[in-house]
Amino acid sequence: MKHILLFVHLLFFSALSNAQQYKVAIDLTRVVSDRVPVEIDFVDFDFPETIEFQMPKIVPGTYSISDFGRALTDFKAFSNEGIELEVNRIDDNRWSINSADKLASVKYLVDDTFDSMEMREIFEPGGTNIEKDVNFVINTFGFIGYLETFSKYPFEISVIHPEFLYGASPMKREIISKTEETFFADNYFQMTDSPIMYSVPDTASVMIGNTRVMVSVYSPGEKVNADFVMKIVEPTLKGAGDYLGGVLPVENYLIMIYLTKSHTGSGGYGALEHSYSTVFVLPDVSGDFLAQTIVDVTAHEFFHIITPLTIHSEEIGNYDFINPKMSKHLWLYEGVTEYSSMHMQVRHGLVTPNEFLEVINEKLDFASDFTDDLPFTEMSLGALEKYEGEYANVYEKGALIGMCLDLKLLELSDGKIGVQELLFKLSETYGIERSFLDKNLFDEITELTYPEIREFFTRYVEGPESLPYAECLGYVGVDYYQPGEVLVNSLGNVGMGIDAGSDRLMVVGTEGMNNFGKQMGYREGDVFVSINGSPVNVDNFQKVYANFLALKDGDKVTIVVLRKNKKGIVKEKRLKGKVTAVVSANVGFVQWKPNPTERQLMIRKIWLNQK
Repeated sequence: MKHILLFVHLLFFSALSNAQQYKVAIDLTRVVSDRVPVEIDFVDFDFPETIEFQMPKIVPGTYSISDFGRALTDFKAFSNEGIELEVNRIDDNRWSINSADKLASVKYLVDDTFDSMEMREIFEPGGTNIEKDVNFVINTFGFIGYLETFSKYPFEISVIHPEFLYGASPMKREIISKTEETFFADNYFQMTDSPIMYSVPDTASVMIGNTRVMVSVYSPGEKVNADFVMKIVEPTLKGAGDYLGGVLPVENYLIMIYLTKSHTGSGGYGALEHSYSTVFVLPDVSGDFLAQTIVDVTAHEFFHIITPLTIHSEEIGNYDFINPKMSKHLWLYEGVTEYSSMHMQVRHGLVTPNEFLEVINEKLDFASDFTDDLPFTEMSLGALEKYEGEYANVYEKGALIGMCLDLKLLELSDGKIGVQELLFKLSETYGIERSFLDKNLFDEITELTYPEIREFFTRYVEGPESLPYAECLGYVGVDYYQPGEVLVNSLGNVGMGIDAGSDRLMVVGTEGMNNFGKQMGYREGDVFVSINGSPVNVDNFQKVYANFLALKDGDKVTIVVLRKNKKGIVKEKRLKGKVTAVVSANVGFVQWKPNPTERQLMIRKIWLNQK
């Protein structure tokens, strides 16, 4: 289902005028020492005597410091006559340019982050890749900078590329030739929301309401292709489109998937959302293993076209890439987004009500690993530094906040208004060009809904109280059971990764290894072959692991691993021990009430979209 030409024609865009704009030239055919030359011309700018050129310190959606200026070398500034101007580097991300009233352009070389020893900690979906004649992952904020106070000017980005590579991007473009094209963005923020990936073309597209969604895949081992990805995500995309009302705020959306045979420098896999796209970096393994991850993450990331693209505070609307101010509303940006992705799937029959309840149980489980009495707004404001370790709770307790808010609204409105309708109302009030004031959002939501909702925010989002799970779930006939200790069999509490060469699990870290792991004698680099005689790989791990969990405390266990000996020869090693049960985190759980009332059934049917 290839639609490259159709996609290009839809994105054909006449050139912008030459008034006050950045003209960027990137030449992917001139890769030298894994670096790409970038030149930026400043058209019709009126500069002071001194000005700063800046690269982002942090970008939206990452909530961690990246310092992309570290990727730049050989930075130079020039006048219209080609005279080199004096430049002083201020820090990792800023360069001061003297005689800036004569400034016409800057030139530099940019390195990628995927294989840079200095920048390996950058999460790959928010990073860059340069692999000459093979693949270029261009998260534009890693290649292109801007001038201080001039970030709202438009960008025209010319890319020269090998003829056999196609550049997938949600940005509008004009095709110049088989080896050159120009992309257009209204401002720096929009540009950073629009990545580009050059690779041998493997694409598929579909219309979701008024939005063309494209999938672009790079799989060096040809384990996954775009047609497969589109087949598994299309039902989710259609469900999300219906959930959001059928009319979406973007014309084009890109699902970019980069698969790697090697381990990532950051040590992780995953995705980063943009308003117009999602960038995945995953292991190059079978599609069957990746399918559910791709579907679940796509369901979440696609909802970001509403929050924060359409509904956002001034902190995001006027984003500061050097010294960003955090919003206190991560419960909305990430929490409600995660909940909506879950809720949409059950409302549109993509998962069963029982499966949906199991996801809620998982959220309760994972949320128990974080500090429950830390006010969520306080955590949001400190997510970059003070509460960095608590950030991941936005996907757990944040989603549960969204769930409780939804159920509270449905109960108060007799089923007429839930989170879905609230998002519609907020979208009508705000939009891509209009931001809300961070301090006013709770009061404005209350005006749109009920006074009881302000109390909910005060106690459970701004305050330290635990969410009222029993009360809210009770509205739909779901019983909530208080947390209690449970014993589970431990596999050793070691860090697990994937051996890309064999699609098997491997030990990548032993720092937190428990007594069972020490008893077995795991070492970093051990590749799992079998558990108690059952061959194990990424495809069947869950089944084999379920059999392991069913063993009794003290039962004998034999795990066969591949391990290098002192001579560097890989041989099978039999590790033996006895099952050791450990106390899990305290977890609450939920289940359907056996005899719900008529009202509970009525609200439940509306909640789950049951006839």
